[in-house]
Amino acid sequence: MYAPQEAREDTVLFTELHKLISKHEYDPLGEDSENIERQTFGGDGFDTYLDKVTAVRRSLGSTI
Repeated sequence: MYAPQEAREDTVLFTELHKLISKHEYDPLGEDSENIERQTFGGDGFDTYLDKVTAVRRSLGSTI
């Protein structure tokens, strides 16, 4: 379910964003996003919750 979104981000969204802003402006955005993630979810929140969702899907019989 996440793979199509990730592919679109990599091939469309971030490609266009790189055209609009400089590397000097872009790099701090990633740092800001990581700080918000840590504040919101603690630690490596995305991976933690991805693991939880994966476990639930497996328990329901999903192979994805």
